[in-house]
Amino acid sequence: METKNKVTYKELLEKEIRGCFDFFWETSNNDVDSPGYGLVLDSTRNSKMATIAGVGFALSAYVIGVKRGYISFEQGYARCLGTLKTVYERIEKAYGLYVHFVDIESGLTWGRDPDHLSEYSTIDTALMLMGALAAGEFFKGNVKELAEKMIEEVDWEATIGTSERTNKKVFRMAYHGEKRGWSRSSWDHYAEHLMMYFLFAGQEKTDPNLAQSLYFGFSRDLGSYKGKNYVHSHTNALFIHQFSHAFIDFSRIRDMKGFDWQENSASATLANRQWCLDQDWSETFKQGFWGLTASHARKGYHVAGGPPWGFEEKTHFPVHNDGTVAPYAPLCSVIFTPDIVFEQLEKYANMSWLWGKYGLYDAFSFDPDKWCSKSYLAIDKGPTIIMLDNYENKTIQELVMNSDLIKKAIVKLGFHYHDDVSSYSNK
Repeated sequence: METKNKVTYKELLEKEIRGCFDFFWETSNNDVDSPGYGLVLDSTRNSKMATIAGVGFALSAYVIGVKRGYISFEQGYARCLGTLKTVYERIEKAYGLYVHFVDIESGLTWGRDPDHLSEYSTIDTALMLMGALAAGEFFKGNVKELAEKMIEEVDWEATIGTSERTNKKVFRMAYHGEKRGWSRSSWDHYAEHLMMYFLFAGQEKTDPNLAQSLYFGFSRDLGSYKGKNYVHSHTNALFIHQFSHAFIDFSRIRDMKGFDWQENSASATLANRQWCLDQDWSETFKQGFWGLTASHARKGYHVAGGPPWGFEEKTHFPVHNDGTVAPYAPLCSVIFTPDIVFEQLEKYANMSWLWGKYGLYDAFSFDPDKWCSKSYLAIDKGPTIIMLDNYENKTIQELVMNSDLIKKAIVKLGFHYHDDVSSYSNK
């Protein structure tokens, strides 16, 4: 039975990985004569809007596609190079940061009017650059040359502000152009943005002291739910504990204080699951499903997370939790807690209505009745293919960890490889 289950899981992993790959390969702009060639569809709910973060996930997916034999090396190289050229040459940028949302055909900045245009986003640029880094390490040549150029051109120091919460130097979230300037929101709390410290520290010109100051500048709010204390975020959606790990292998490194971000994400996953299973008001949870994160829902897009919520000085209550769960939430924790993830995957296998052309749909619920989104999101399918492949092969993690940029960042930030420090135990 054990052997049979392992084969079954492998087949299910392959089914979902291939579905994720096909999403990017088929729904991205594949018209080589289009100004938007290579741009990535944000969501199947809007056929015209592309996402810059999705580009990073797509570039990673193409690498995985080559490694798994879905496409040839030449096909992957051409798509990645063409995509990077489109982004670099056509997408608006400021301080090396790229616009979050653009038109998938023209590459023009998305917005309902000139006063409400999409922002230049630090985290979405970071996600794009991490994918570019992985693609550059894999394909080499012009892909690597352009990826490195884009990474070095980001003026991270221009994004630095002072947090109103912590009074420390932190990265700001977004720039809105000369008229509106920088957003007041900042990365002064733990979130999905750990990768930004590595991208900054890895640049040749970065001062190690400033890099470390920024890394320790965000608050680390501790809490737990029937388990270990762990660093959590405001809404504590599960994706924040996963995105940076898709690219950086935190199982291999600890920071200068010995903190273990891999263990932290495992604790967050267990808390997310346990809270769901403890809820008797929801038919979804009563049936053993879990996975609270950002996803499509019945009434649009929503963000839900597991406890604890809020910051020390401000409590957040999960008022938006309506019993909706997203399959990608458990799947992206497979490198942290594989056993409970495979339990969910086995349940999904028997739900034919949850599977579509590109694998598992984005979200579902049984509250008050059976509902499925029948939709896909690039920022959900992207981490799924990377994490599932990382579990089997560590394709993207190894490419990123072996890059000169990340090796430099590890040194400048004062991180140590696992063999150099004892395991950190949350207290």
